[in-house]
Amino acid sequence: MLDRKTQLLYLGRRFYLNGDALAPRPAQRAALAALADARRIAGRALLRGGLLELAHQWYHDGFLHLEHAA
Repeated sequence: MLDRKTQLLYLGRRFYLNGDALAPRPAQRAALAALADARRIAGRALLRGGLLELAHQWYHDGFLHLEHAA
């Protein structure tokens, strides 16, 4: 889940996290767009999208929080 203060925006192939441009690989774009739209995403979708390292960094930076599965 994105932190309440974090903004993940995109337009086409361009993505921005809190105003900083990101350069995701094509395989990562769908998962990032889903995260931006819903502000949360399943861990499996992060893995399939090849976003594990990025998600880990965002977690340490406070941009992303983990939720327990219901």
